[in-house]
Amino acid sequence: MNAPGWRTLSVGQLAADEAGALTDGPFGSNLKSEHYTDSGPRVVRLQNIGCGVFVDERAHISGERFQRLSKHTVKSGDVLVAMLGDRLPRACLAPEALGPAIVKADCARLRVNEAVASSRFVMHLLNSPVAHKAAADLVHGVGRPRLGLGILRSLELPVADRLEQDRIVAAIESHFSRLDAATATLERVQRNLERYRASVLKAAVEGRLVPTEAELARKEGRSYEPASVLLKRILAERRRRWEEAELAKLKAKGKAPTDDRWKARYVEPVEPDTAGLPVLPEGWCWASPGQFFAWTSGSFLPKKAQRGGSIPVLGGNGVSGSHDEALVLTPTIVVGRVGAHCGNIHVTDGAVWITDNAIYAAEGCEYAVLPFWRIVMSTQNLNANAGGTGQPYVNQNHLNDLVVPLAPESEQHRIVQEVDRLLSQANCIALACQSSATRCARLLQSILKWAFEGRLVNADLDGVLSIASSQS
Repeated sequence: MNAPGWRTLSVGQLAADEAGALTDGPFGSNLKSEHYTDSGPRVVRLQNIGCGVFVDERAHISGERFQRLSKHTVKSGDVLVAMLGDRLPRACLAPEALGPAIVKADCARLRVNEAVASSRFVMHLLNSPVAHKAAADLVHGVGRPRLGLGILRSLELPVADRLEQDRIVAAIESHFSRLDAATATLERVQRNLERYRASVLKAAVEGRLVPTEAELARKEGRSYEPASVLLKRILAERRRRWEEAELAKLKAKGKAPTDDRWKARYVEPVEPDTAGLPVLPEGWCWASPGQFFAWTSGSFLPKKAQRGGSIPVLGGNGVSGSHDEALVLTPTIVVGRVGAHCGNIHVTDGAVWITDNAIYAAEGCEYAVLPFWRIVMSTQNLNANAGGTGQPYVNQNHLNDLVVPLAPESEQHRIVQEVDRLLSQANCIALACQSSATRCARLLQSILKWAFEGRLVNADLDGVLSIASSQS
């Protein structure tokens, strides 16, 4: 039931009293992608029509073809309607700066009879839940719903009297202005959080996030193990374990050595090239992942072969499924190997299956503070420096060629703890921002719903936002 002073009109009845006041864009061979040019009159496409906003993404056609398609032309103030996709219809106004233009297929142009309704009122009405509900049972298509021109023309919607429309539009846009400002603030906070996260990681790998172990040792009058000594100890331990394993293999084959010449087969990890690198904090040294880890690729496991157990399946972008068998039983560091997510760094905390979209540390994890290595490797911008032209990739050589700062072991633990604390706080703020942004989007729809139920104009501004919030 309409509010007092309102009536029900079809979209066709809102159109101006002229031929072609409501039309869709040309289909078929009249306008194909090959007809587009680098300049000339504009083509309004689906991607241009936002909810109340014209998105200035440009496409052009020649002046000659523009003349052939003159019945589809657009002028400033026309209502542009998207008729393919989700939440139909979706509408915006043609901006004055658009210039000569036509609408493309799956878009409609409505020239409003200003004696009956204002273009801004009709635009907001078409974007409202009232219009979406009216169109929901009429749209066609399974994958991408489509609203035909005949259905749009016959769509019946509530329309206030002409003077009331201006008050409604003013009220809607006053609310929208406040919500737009709130949304812009939330987006600014999100951007600042990204910069903050980067600054935390930068401070962590430069030894500025927590007091260094050297500083604490002096203050407390004690000694400590510098990172250079830690690195030598780990390299010696890796060699010792290799020798134990190699000797066991030789004895098992009945080839017990009589001297130490077999030990020369051990390949020492290559020392990183530190020429030109900055001076590190006291007690730190430069190292490479190859000095700590021996890398290998994961094993192919398609989705259809995953048997849905308790073991997570980890690919280049994190967990992608579950399985009843593990490839790796102990914590390890995993690096995305190929595609858009190559260079992503993950640390596992137990049994896991790692797919061939990732590389993982098969040896050396027992010596390393893995969360610290995740921090220092994540600051190396592996994705941007990946190899490959068509399909980017990261391989074992990329990882071993990295040069990263290494802190004393106890300092590594303190750095990890502080990074986790600060990033956890940032993540809580980010989640709150996302929740508030979602609430703002819902409030936009709530405001439109109230507006076209005739309950917005006479309500208190803050009261409407409060009530709309509770309804969303």
